[in-house]
Amino acid sequence: LYLRNNAQGAHFPSSGQASIAIRGVPRTTRTLVMVDGQPINNALSGGIDLSAILLDNVRRIEVVRGPQSALYGSDAISGVVQIFSKRADEETKRPRGEVTLEGGSYSHFSGSAGLHGRHGRFDYSGLFSHWETDNSVPNSGLNSSSLSSTFGLELTPGSSLSMLGRRERIHAGVPGPT
Repeated sequence: LYLRNNAQGAHFPSSGQASIAIRGVPRTTRTLVMVDGQPINNALSGGIDLSAILLDNVRRIEVVRGPQSALYGSDAISGVVQIFSKRADEETKRPRGEVTLEGGSYSHFSGSAGLHGRHGRFDYSGLFSHWETDNSVPNSGLNSSSLSSTFGLELTPGSSLSMLGRRERIHAGVPGPT
């Protein structure tokens, strides 16, 4: 599994377009990327830009490669990357909030705020994240925001109904002559 960043001269690695290649297949169009079971590859080109996905509300990431990826169809020739959002645990009885703030050099700031909980058969999770930096090269700044939410209802002990929502927004500067 290789994660390649196409930014040139940027100080932070996620300030450009990020792509993924599995099993030596260089084209992103051969790797299926799914968030909470839903494919997020571009419907026309099959490609995906992973730089806008912030990991604050990610519970786990699974990578399927080899013959098992054939189960996911022709979009997964080289493999499948599955990203799972955080959900409330079975033990969670009260709402649980979380807030994070970080700062650093090159005007780096990141923060997130979220709420997770469960009430009876209903569970919910929501998180807003923001990440920004000016980087070391003029006009190579990055401003990225993400809003993700999940709502679930347990119908029977073995089945559930879920509604998922995600919104990513990214703005990246283009370094060049100043």
